[in-house]
Amino acid sequence: MNRCLWSWQGVVAIWRGEPSFRFWFALNVCSVVLAFWLPLSPEGRALIVALGVLLLAAEALNTGVEAAVDRSG
Repeated sequence: MNRCLWSWQGVVAIWRGEPSFRFWFALNVCSVVLAFWLPLSPEGRALIVALGVLLLAAEALNTGVEAAVDRSG
């Protein structure tokens, strides 16, 4: 249960502290809306959604690495 709470706190911290995360999140929302509005195949829609989630995960990982480097240096 604590892991879910800590994960949520991490997402909130990234949302508050990283403008680039908010930017990519907004673009992902737009791309998902367009993916379901345009006549795409289910595989194409799934790819758009999956790559959007992967992009947000990479941004979160980048934020974690930056925080670790800032603490150590």
